[in-house]
Amino acid sequence: MIGLRIKIVRHAIPVVPSRWLACASFAAVACIAVSVCTADDRQTVTGVVADAEGLGLADLTVSVFPAEPAAPTNQPLATTSSDAQGRFTISLPTETPLLVELQGDRGRGRVRVTPDELGQPLELVYPVRTTVVLLHDNDMHFNFNHREAFAAKLEQVRSEHEHVFLLNAGDIFVRVPERWNDPRPEYYAQQSRQMVDIMNSFGYDLMTLGNHELDYIEDLTIAALQRARFPLLSANVQITTDLLPQPKPFHVLHTSHGLSIAVLGLSIAYNREGVQRLDPIDQARKYLYLREQHPLLVGLTHLGFRTDNQLAETLGTFDVIIGGHSHTMVNPAVTVNGVLIAQAAGTGSGSPAHPDRPKYLGKVTVVLENDQVVEKSGQVFTFTAPVQTAGEG
Repeated sequence: MIGLRIKIVRHAIPVVPSRWLACASFAAVACIAVSVCTADDRQTVTGVVADAEGLGLADLTVSVFPAEPAAPTNQPLATTSSDAQGRFTISLPTETPLLVELQGDRGRGRVRVTPDELGQPLELVYPVRTTVVLLHDNDMHFNFNHREAFAAKLEQVRSEHEHVFLLNAGDIFVRVPERWNDPRPEYYAQQSRQMVDIMNSFGYDLMTLGNHELDYIEDLTIAALQRARFPLLSANVQITTDLLPQPKPFHVLHTSHGLSIAVLGLSIAYNREGVQRLDPIDQARKYLYLREQHPLLVGLTHLGFRTDNQLAETLGTFDVIIGGHSHTMVNPAVTVNGVLIAQAAGTGSGSPAHPDRPKYLGKVTVVLENDQVVEKSGQVFTFTAPVQTAGEG
């Protein structure tokens, strides 16, 4: 027999931030005891949902999903409802790890159960708090400097939080030959490939194209961008040239337990053959349906801080806008019409690129209870060259 007990306790401070379960409307403390028993190629999941006084909570929808992939569009392996005493039983094919989902008046949530955790009691907090961290940078312009310090901070944040994503808001290249350290196209080709390769090595999840990418240089720009192992976004740019890749309008990220994060890309672009820029606010309106489908909606923009403010004032639909283009240091992030706006300065596109220029990394933290955003904040880290003291070489 394999035993699993899940207990949800109302508490002022979250004690298990790495696993989340959003339940029905509970008046007080809720306990969920779940056992998983296997027999041949079947396993039975049984449990009870009760409040603090031991009264069963009826009519909760209880579903079990395969844990991979942890996407909200998965079909459940089995579904049932809790009875008048809060008890439920599901028989399903053997499949571990599992996601157990409860749905009621306060939304739904899932808890991921791994084989190593089976047989161990789990204590979860209700309301369940999920912390999503969005790390971001922008406008590096061939200056991915201080990579050792950047890597250390990245490792630290990823070790402290389970759900961490790394985003870029555009302009990793320099489009103007007069601003290159070397005016030959070979310099641009080498630097652009190197920027993308470095981003691949750090595990970037998404990038919105900036005007310095959209103002392509022969076939060198697409050769570099095609090396990216992460999606390229822009919902308001139409590409009709073979010298640029066609970006996606949006991409959906998922946490390990299936919470979905829709990220919409918006860009500024200048007149160039084969590149048509559409109004970003008008185009954003076409994707407002994402708000209804995903608990978290993020704008990853290369429009500038002023336009990001206009976007927030006009629509107010995004939970977070992470921007670039204006090289604005927004530390801490600001809230406009309920939308958190963040931007992590920018290294500068002036000549020459130089290893002593600072590197910036923004950190946006979003906390959800069940499917609702309840907290959000943002800050920026700055990495600079170490200051030499007398006697150092």
